[in-house]
Amino acid sequence: MDAVSHRSTLHISPLRRSLALRVLPLLVFAACTDRLPVRLVAGRADTIVVHNRQAVQLPVFGVGRRGDTVALRNLRFRRLSGAPIRVTSSGMATCDRAADAQVEVSHRRLSSRFVLMCRPILGFRFRGNASLLLGGPAVPMQLDAVGMDGESVAPIFGTAIVEDSSVATMRGMFIAAKAPGRTRVQVEAGDCSTEIGVEVNERVHSLDSLRPFQEFATPVSIVAGEVQAWPIVKGDYLIDFQPLDSASRELAIGAAGAQCVGSSLRGYHCLALQPAKIVLRHPGDAGSGATVNGTLSVRLLANGGSNAKRSNLRTVRLTSRRRTPCKDFRFRGLATTSPDTVTRR
Repeated sequence: MDAVSHRSTLHISPLRRSLALRVLPLLVFAACTDRLPVRLVAGRADTIVVHNRQAVQLPVFGVGRRGDTVALRNLRFRRLSGAPIRVTSSGMATCDRAADAQVEVSHRRLSSRFVLMCRPILGFRFRGNASLLLGGPAVPMQLDAVGMDGESVAPIFGTAIVEDSSVATMRGMFIAAKAPGRTRVQVEAGDCSTEIGVEVNERVHSLDSLRPFQEFATPVSIVAGEVQAWPIVKGDYLIDFQPLDSASRELAIGAAGAQCVGSSLRGYHCLALQPAKIVLRHPGDAGSGATVNGTLSVRLLANGGSNAKRSNLRTVRLTSRRRTPCKDFRFRGLATTSPDTVTRR
């Protein structure tokens, strides 16, 4: 199956602080331009959210008698009330801070009022790449938009594009696994863009023939003073142990015949240049009877990029524009938020 990109347009309710992405110009061209509209539509639900820090055209289109969309020329805009947001008569809005205003748009004898919500974005906070298990639940995108005041921005509109949709797909604000492999999700909001790495692994029950994009997992019960080992072949591994009881004493994790460095609270990155052994040791006093129960997981890393051939990848690109430099919040943590229900247009 050829790999193709998957593009998702996202929206989150303003009642929750979470991620969604940038308003895009909604210029829908009708087959015939001589039809007259019977009403004007501005954004969604008479609300336009702008995340750009540069001037941007406000998206307004007409609706004909049969419900068809009609592209309009010579629309006239004027700000009626609210914050002193700069809105030109042609509908170019400039947002330099979070603020709301009421705007009127008119075309011939038609007019409509809408709320302009300025929510400019400085950049993104980023918790880490997504690691999914084939057949497991979808996971939320760990990404948060940052406003001019350093706080999370809500609501947010925009796009998320999965580069290789044969590996993963978007379900609202969640990433779902489709096949073992690696891809990226490209995110655009306002003048800013970023990407999230996505890796999908398949669960296996033997270390003997572990391959890239597979994960070996086994239950472990280890008593104080005991050492347990599992043989591995040459390769680059991520090793992790998750205790059933979060209050359990930490185990010593390492490898005999491999070079390891700590990568998480209980996990290690180990490079084996020859056959070696993964080692777990309970540091407690032997004979004390203390026991730790949990799950050991081992992944063989696939070095060299995505498993999909470059010729099979098709990236959907948005209309090019001059960009304002965005701040990098990737390693500054993520605000405590819970993913909200989202709808995909």
